[in-house]
Amino acid sequence: RLAKAVSAAPGNALYRNTYGKALLVTGATDDAFREFEAAARLGPNSLSFALDLGEALDRANRIDEAAGVYERVLSQQPKNAQALQDLANLQVRRGRFDLAVSSLRQLAEVRPEDLVLQQELGYALARSGDVKSAAEAYEKVLERFPQAVVTRGLLAEVLFKQGRTEEALKTF
Repeated sequence: RLAKAVSAAPGNALYRNTYGKALLVTGATDDAFREFEAAARLGPNSLSFALDLGEALDRANRIDEAAGVYERVLSQQPKNAQALQDLANLQVRRGRFDLAVSSLRQLAEVRPEDLVLQQELGYALARSGDVKSAAEAYEKVLERFPQAVVTRGLLAEVLFKQGRTEEALKTF
């Protein structure tokens, strides 16, 4: 039915995007990507459709292409929270913590109350070698949620790395 709907209305971005999702589920990935790309070009919600394309590419382990899609969305909407989050997650999985930090910092501006995000930023900062900024991010979380046990452990770890052994032990 979706194929018929797309055939009858090839300029309908919603139909193309929905058909792409259905094709992806059936394993027809190349066809799915073509439909996602068409939807992203056609639709008034093209950025939303582009995010669906990025997610599908990411799931298919076409990481560079997915990153490119997220970056195109961000070039049009620099504070698009979903694109920032997806790009940051992709960069963390790649081990590119330096790149993830940039996206996470921008996302923290959009969602300043998100403590999980602050912890993720701290983790990316620590992994990129900026343990001082990581400690600051973890401390922000603990100021607002002192019971955050995982954050406390991560803070202690970066304090040890900074040679602040006494503070690290007190943090534990």
